[in-house]
Amino acid sequence: MSINQILNSTRTGRDGLTMSLTIENGYFVMDGGQWGRHTLSIAHTSDERLRAHWDGYCQASGWIKPRPERGMYERKTMSGEALCFLAVGSQKQWRNRK
Repeated sequence: MSINQILNSTRTGRDGLTMSLTIENGYFVMDGGQWGRHTLSIAHTSDERLRAHWDGYCQASGWIKPRPERGMYERKTMSGEALCFLAVGSQKQWRNRK
């Protein structure tokens, strides 16, 4: 998911809080959460960093991240190897992929 796909999006937490993600004056602005406003500089924020902060901001206010669809997922290790595993509760079923 790219930055453009999550910008101007809203999420609702368990307690009815509606959190929003917008751009204001060179910053990504997360607002409406239980702990107040959170900002990140656009110049110093990658897609991955924004996604991680947005998910964390929302989860801290009661939003529950949807589970991925069942299927094979791949993650890279620090050495560059690819590990594959089945999603949804089967993290123990992984294998090395060459």
